[in-house]
Amino acid sequence: MVEQKWVLGAEYHSVIGGAAAGAVELLPDGSFSTTVTVSKDAADAKSETGSYGIYTYAASGAVHAPWELSAPITFTSGEDDDDDDTGTGGGSLSGMTNLFGSLM
Repeated sequence: MVEQKWVLGAEYHSVIGGAAAGAVELLPDGSFSTTVTVSKDAADAKSETGSYGIYTYAASGAVHAPWELSAPITFTSGEDDDDDDTGTGGGSLSGMTNLFGSLM
């Protein structure tokens, strides 16, 4: 894991340490927005397989398969050509819509 976020109601953010610990506000309609910035070098350093993605799980150790989703991402060179190994990630998060739709 390179970066972890916790999506929950604002009243619970202090329980996990606030935004600095990855808290993201879950709005009353079940929506949220966040940005994840990951360096390919950092991801490579933690990966045993070279597979990358965004994963969601039910909280507090709950096991509920319909909420365990993943969306694979890949790193590309992007449009820059300065050879600094940065670029943009790609991948579809469309499957995540099913999770948030089912929570509402």
